[in-house]
Amino acid sequence: MLTRTDPLDMKRVDTAHLVQLFDSDRSMAEGVAQFVCEGYWRSEQILVVTSPERWNAVRMRLSAPDCPIEDATRFGRIVVRDSKETLKEFMVNDRPHRRLFDATVGTLVRGQAAFERPVRIYGEMVDVLVEQGHYKAALELEEFWNELATRHEFTLLCGYTAGHFGDPQNSSDLRRICAAHDHVAVDPDDVLASFLVNRLDAT
Repeated sequence: MLTRTDPLDMKRVDTAHLVQLFDSDRSMAEGVAQFVCEGYWRSEQILVVTSPERWNAVRMRLSAPDCPIEDATRFGRIVVRDSKETLKEFMVNDRPHRRLFDATVGTLVRGQAAFERPVRIYGEMVDVLVEQGHYKAALELEEFWNELATRHEFTLLCGYTAGHFGDPQNSSDLRRICAAHDHVAVDPDDVLASFLVNRLDAT
């Protein structure tokens, strides 16, 4: 059953598949920075798959002494990969390929798990797909993540831009995508994201 989760409560969620819609790049950067910093202080291995621009915005929010991002990336506690470039490695004819996904993303996850610490992942390759109009491919990718989670334990947060679901015709796509997750996190300050999730609850 789908569970609503406040972003401030995500630090109490282990080995789960979460999704959060963000109204803007700013709210996404703030939410991801919080998610990454929580993982750092829990001594977790962290994998971030995002765009270079968004990672730079996240990194700026993590530069304070309480979360030494430069040391964490230098010593491999945090591994960052470009979302579009990583996506290209396992897409075939605009659809994710299961074997190639395991060879690329699965290898990254296994590399983090090899440190024998809990693994925390933020990914937005699915957001790249829905931005291109490939909603079905995004759902398939979410299902690949769920399959990977049966073999490796990790906490995964998938980030989506709320505006990609603003058209009511895409409400069924959003419903299916949310149903592929254990928890839906909503920041009340993200007005559109809150509206879209509340609309799902009402129908």
